[in-house]
Amino acid sequence: MKTLETWTLASRDAHGVTLQVEGRHRMRIDVLEDAQFRVQLLKDGVWRQGRSWSVAPEGPLAPEGRSRTSLEGFSCPEWEFGAGTNTATLTTDDLRAIIRTP
Repeated sequence: MKTLETWTLASRDAHGVTLQVEGRHRMRIDVLEDAQFRVQLLKDGVWRQGRSWSVAPEGPLAPEGRSRTSLEGFSCPEWEFGAGTNTATLTTDDLRAIIRTP
């Protein structure tokens, strides 16, 4: 596994942030619950395979799966964002994610 060294904030919305990584990849961090974030890395900005995401907050998952980007069933609480020199921070009441440039 390679360390991803350079990133910039590409966008921010009510559910999380998108980072542009190494100038060609995309990392999406969604705040799903106070103690649960979802991190997705899209190589060259696209999914490599058509897999579905297997975590379903409502119970058993349908055989066909669900969209990896679905927010359905999650509370998507309010969260705070902070940016500093070479850092980005997402914070909820229970969890904090700090993204740093190595």
